[in-house]
Formats: sequence, structure tokens, C-alpha cells
Amino acid sequence: MNANGLRLLLVARLSRAKVSDRRDGVSIEIQDATAREWAEREGHAVIATAADIKSGTSAPWKRKNLRPWMEDPKRLAMYDAILIYRTDRISRGTQEDFTYLEHWAVSHGKRIIVADGPQFPKRNDADYWRWTAEKDAARKEWEAIRMRSMGTQNALKAQGHAVGKPPFGYVVTGATYAKRFEIDPVTGPLAREAFQRVADGRTATSVAVWLTEMTGEAWRVKRVIEMIKRRTYLGERDGHAFEPLVSEALWDSANTVMGSRSFATGGRRAIHGYSSVVLCECGAQLYRHQSTRHGKPIGAAKYRCSQGRIGLAVEAKCGNPGIPFDDANKAVDALMRDLDIPEWVMVTTGGDHGRQMELQRIQAEMNNAMTQKDMGLVTTLAAKFTEVDAQPAEPVRTMPRKTGRTYADAWRTGTLADQRALLGDHTVTVLIEADGTVKARLEDD
Repeated sequence: MNANGLRLLLVARLSRAKVSDRRDGVSIEIQDATAREWAEREGHAVIATAADIKSGTSAPWKRKNLRPWMEDPKRLAMYDAILIYRTDRISRGTQEDFTYLEHWAVSHGKRIIVADGPQFPKRNDADYWRWTAEKDAARKEWEAIRMRSMGTQNALKAQGHAVGKPPFGYVVTGATYAKRFEIDPVTGPLAREAFQRVADGRTATSVAVWLTEMTGEAWRVKRVIEMIKRRTYLGERDGHAFEPLVSEALWDSANTVMGSRSFATGGRRAIHGYSSVVLCECGAQLYRHQSTRHGKPIGAAKYRCSQGRIGLAVEAKCGNPGIPFDDANKAVDALMRDLDIPEWVMVTTGGDHGRQMELQRIQAEMNNAMTQKDMGLVTTLAAKFTEVDAQPAEPVRTMPRKTGRTYADAWRTGTLADQRALLGDHTVTVLIEADGTVKARLEDD
């Protein structure tokens, strides 16, 4: 290694795990080996590899493994340049994407080096013209691949074959160019049951909770709504016919019921007094409830127990009646204003301090090795840095601690948001009994 050697971050990319297209089928291992051979010949040190399986049009800063190396100050300090096997390994994006990438390189003092190719920023005019030409070629190659892919997909659709990912409840079977959708014996019944639940009047929220429990993956309400609206479940998509999961009657019924409801579209949520931070005597959260008819409120608002109202089939509703909202708020306020006992807060200790100190020490040694042009030691320290950086932080411990004031002091001087935070901290818990009696329970009670 020569005295002017650079610390290189090797960036590799593959469009998908298995590639039949030879033009894009250079494995990450081959990219790695070829680029490393070039770096060794030139006297540079590859300190780490950031390899991703990602579409070439995905911006570099959106790649899971590359992004930390472009944003984390500790990692940015570990290398001088990005090394790529070929220009399209860093991007096949538009000129706008490359402009952003070039701006990032200049602003962070980094170079982009193509093995046996041009560099950015340019060393000479030849670099400028080759870099410009290779950027353009990378984009055109992606456009050509996309056109071939679209042509293949259109041909498969015309022949009645399945194209794309199957909807929830189905699996893909068949040969590469003769795929079809078939009902998944595990998830198919769940999808059918979801339609039935909505048709029976269950909310999309409760169905999302149920599917989360049954599948072990998080289901959002939006995903449930989109699934119920999808006509694919009637057995046809893009010319491909397959066994339907639901009947036309069930699909119509579920969509009619769902269409009769309105769904929240976002925006700032209102805070209703102490809703969700005070508890029913059964231990569940109390929420503000206001009955309506034709969109207009009927009667007075009440606190209602949440038990049995979040869609869990195994949970029965609490038998306690609703509690007048305004009366309960006044009772909570009166109780907390008179709670003249020491306030406790939860304090967190432990965490990441020790590991960060060790990383700083290794970074200092790397800087010293760079000053001495010892690229071998730089490579060793870089590996050590990566090892320590991957270690978990120390266990986090949460302990109660006195603040030096009383709960009454904190309550009287706080805003509604402060009061809600105090109740949500759980060092003091406020319960409202069925008759409206309000009680405070401390953590140690």
C-alpha cells in the first residue's frame, strides 16, 4: 500500500436476489472481489462493504445498508471515498439523483471512484466526459430493462398468466412464465373470515386487531379497507382467472357495510380532558364517549371503559356504566390539587454511553494511523469499529426518584398537557369507580 492510499467504502448492489438477466446479474461477491483487486493494485484499503439488494433507481440514501454510511458522522469519518464496480451500482436514477449524489460528495469531502474508470470530482477532462457518459448509460440501461420487463408482463397477461405479488390469502404456483394464484390453506380462510366480519358489522379497526393476532404481523386499518375493496378476491386480476375466495354476495355485503361508515383521514386529534390517562376500577383505560344521531351529539359526554371495545374476541365488556364526563373531570382535578405527598418520577439509567466512549477511542486511533499512512492498521481498526458499533447498549434501568415537590404542586402549576403527562407517567394512578368516586393509587400501593 502506498503512502497516498485512500480508505474506501465498497458499495455493491444487485436488483434482486436471483437474476437471470446477465447484464444485471453480476453477483455482489464478484463486484466485491473485482473492486477489491483494483483497490489493492492501487494501494488503497477497503474498510467496509455496503451491499444492498435494491432496484437501481432507488436513491443511494434510501438503501438500508448504504444509508448509515452516508449520514452517520462516525461512519463518514471512517472513509475517504466510495468505490463502485460500475457506475450503475451506485445509481440508475435521473440526472437529478446524480446531481444530489455529487452535491453530497462535494459537501462531505468524499470521492466517488469507479474501479478502472472515472472519478468524481474529476481529476482531469477525461474523468468528466467518462463520468457524464456512464451516468447517461446507466439510466438508459435501466429504461431498456424496464421496457423488456413490461413487454414480458403484458405478454403473460395476454396469455392469462398471473403477474405480480398475490393478494393476501393466495400463493403463487406454477412455472416461471406460467404462474397462477391459488388459495393459501393458511391465510385464505383468514381473508374470507375478514370479509365475513366486516359484512357482519365489525369495524375495520377490530378486523385489523384480529388479523394482527392471527398472523403475527401488524395490520393497519388502511390495509383492511383496501383488501375489502379489492375485486381480486372474486377470482380475476389482469386477465388471470383463479378460484375466488369470496362470493359476489359476500363481497357486495362487506363493501356496502363498510361504505356506510366514515373513516378518519388524519389531522390533529382532540384531547378530551383526562381521556385514556384515567382508569376504570376494573383497571382498563377510560375514554370520552359522546353519543350522536345524524352527526349531532345526544345527551352529555361520558367516560366509558375500554375493556371489550377494541375488537378482542376473548375480552368481555366491563359491566360498569358510563361516568358523567364533566363531573369526573372536576373530581379528578379536586383530588390532585389536594394530593400533598412527595412526587416521584421515573428516571432511566444505563444505555449507550460506554459503547460511544469506546467508539471515540477507536476513531482517535484510526486518525493517528492515517497520519502515519498505516493503511493495514486502519483496516484492522475499521473492523474493530464495526464490531463495537454492532454491540448492544448496556441494559436500560428505570427507577423512581423524588422531585422535591408534591403532586399537588405539579398539578396546580401545570397545563392540561402537563397534567395528562403526570397521570400517564404511572407513578400515580387515578381510578374512577362506577359511582363516580375518584381515588389515587401510588406506584408502591
